[in-house]
Amino acid sequence: MRALLAVLLASATVPALADTLPATSRITAVTVYPDGARLTREVSFTAPSAGRHELLVTDLPRDSDPGLIRLGASDGVRLGAFNLRADRLPRARTR
Repeated sequence: MRALLAVLLASATVPALADTLPATSRITAVTVYPDGARLTREVSFTAPSAGRHELLVTDLPRDSDPGLIRLGASDGVRLGAFNLRADRLPRARTR
């Protein structure tokens, strides 16, 4: 199953019983505003089988705001809940 998931600073997850598929995103559009910017990211993945899968997008910025995340999916893909995980590695300390 080949699917394309258009993600706006997002990571999509479904329930814990699903297989976890690590994925990376690529920026496909940028809109600049006087007080910030909007980035559109796409995540391509291949699911090993039909059914539920958790998509773990590993390259989102640390300061991504979950309140600004919008998800979209291609035909044949149904989105579940999403979560921006807080258990990221801490930044390395510099001296």
